[in-house]
Amino acid sequence: MAKVTIVVPIYNVGKYLKKCLDSIINQTFDDFEVILINDGSTDDSGAICDEYKNIDKRIRVMHTSNQGSGEARNLGLDEAKGDYIYFCDPDDWIELDLINDNYRLSSKNSADIIIFGVNNYMYDPQKKSYIYTGKRELGSEHSPFRQEFPILYKNGLASAVWNKLYKLSYLKQHNCRFPQYTQGQDWSFNLLVYRDVENVIYNDNNYYNYVKYKNNTAVTRYNKDKPYIRERLFEEFKSLLDYWEIDENCSKDLLYKCLLGDVLGEMRNNFHLDSPDKLNEKYKKCKKLLNNKQVIEIIGDNKARNVGFTEKVMSTFIRRKFVVGIMLEAYSRQILRSNFKSIVYDIKNFMNKK
Repeated sequence: MAKVTIVVPIYNVGKYLKKCLDSIINQTFDDFEVILINDGSTDDSGAICDEYKNIDKRIRVMHTSNQGSGEARNLGLDEAKGDYIYFCDPDDWIELDLINDNYRLSSKNSADIIIFGVNNYMYDPQKKSYIYTGKRELGSEHSPFRQEFPILYKNGLASAVWNKLYKLSYLKQHNCRFPQYTQGQDWSFNLLVYRDVENVIYNDNNYYNYVKYKNNTAVTRYNKDKPYIRERLFEEFKSLLDYWEIDENCSKDLLYKCLLGDVLGEMRNNFHLDSPDKLNEKYKKCKKLLNNKQVIEIIGDNKARNVGFTEKVMSTFIRRKFVVGIMLEAYSRQILRSNFKSIVYDIKNFMNKK
């Protein structure tokens, strides 16, 4: 029986998949199995999966109809036979000693989770190259998990699954599953995992290589379910903090940062060029969100708390309900990857109606 199961949900990533799979099969640790779930891909992803299955006997391939990455990962959870399980995204890649180093540390300490650092890259489609843009590192203090959590959250290391190795028996004992959300499945899953976890260890090295692409991804494309997902994830996060009975000031800071990010994400989604709404409808949706009681209580009545410059500016826009400023920021983020004429056309029509 394999010591580690690696699960990779795959959907239309043929351009990048081989780099990911090469980094997996060339790990310095041998005793693992790989479960590739081809989630209804319409490109050559499925054929690449089968190709690698023929190359490496540790690989199993499952071809399914498209159900989303959450359900694909759940299928991997059900099929996993390893002592530990690792979830890798198919358009990123991992360092060759990720499994070796983190499995050995986890098994030595009987850890429920081990958390490690991340390298960030931007993909340049013209040059077909990866540009290193920085890293996300663990905090210097390896405190008990609930004390360390605020640092992990603020450093962008708490929500994703790909910078963690999980003990499979712990996940099954606590019935940790991925939801069917179209975004945010990782975060929802981890909020379940974190609820009662005690034995968490840390590895200061960076093993995961996360890539930001300029093309459409689950994070950047328009999502009509965004309001529902925002509400659900915020309530799940608040429920965790309440369950932990975390320090009140710390809880307020975390909820502020969480809701600010979620509200900005929803408003940027409202003004997405692929949204079918007319601009005046987008404006009304944003105005309604800014008048939400929870948004007013947590963001509207408080000044920015320990956030970056952009977030400070945007939180000011939110407090003052300056929708036009939010709209212009949302459009400016899309200029580099979208049709500038479409933006001008939208704004011109909106101004003519004012």
